[in-house]
Amino acid sequence: MMKDGSTPLNGIVPANFTFNPKTGEDFRKYSGDLVPYDLKKAKAEWHLPRSS
Repeated sequence: MMKDGSTPLNGIVPANFTFNPKTGEDFRKYSGDLVPYDLKKAKAEWHLPRSS
């Protein structure tokens, strides 16, 4: 959770947006973390050279 109450997306579809019609399970939970949150890696890549 971030300071403003938001959470990392971890995928294309946000949590509590759509559900499995048969089980009612949240699609976000069902499909897993497609884009895992990695603060250490993000900080390292932030400093990489950027091309214009």
